[in-house]
Amino acid sequence: MAAATAEIVASVGVIASLGFLAFQTRHLVKQTRISNGISALSAMYNGIERLHALQTMLIESPHLRPYFYSNEQPPDDRTEEGIQLLLVAEMLGDILDYGLMTVDFMPPVQEYEGWRNYANFLYDHSPILRRIAFEHPEWWVRLIRHWQETGRFGQIVDKQNAGGEEESVIPGSSLAT
Repeated sequence: MAAATAEIVASVGVIASLGFLAFQTRHLVKQTRISNGISALSAMYNGIERLHALQTMLIESPHLRPYFYSNEQPPDDRTEEGIQLLLVAEMLGDILDYGLMTVDFMPPVQEYEGWRNYANFLYDHSPILRRIAFEHPEWWVRLIRHWQETGRFGQIVDKQNAGGEEESVIPGSSLAT
């Protein structure tokens, strides 16, 4: 009889332990979701901060803004303005690539379309950004893939050049990488 009672008490203890473990697991899952959401928002905030820093540069040099938002053709790369514009465009490409990676890799913000829409707008309105992207598609892999997925950017294909070396070529462009 004592052995049976001990077995019942042990069974109740095991069941209680399993119930408590299930309770803890449920709360751990909830905390993990909250933590992942905070991480995603932090990454989004980081991207927006980068963008705001670049926009601050445009406030200080407003003559550069039309090259990104109004389809204005860029000046010669050898001029001071041309060099400044190239550097700002490279930074903007980095920021867009980061923003798109954040959206893609963070499940809580995957439905956020702001980065995608902004990247499309800039592709449609910034000849300098398009030019750098065509010249160096390997710099912004995620951004280029997004533009390809939206039909804005030609597919990049590997071909052999006359010297037998492989090179990436964007069809419809005279640019090779």
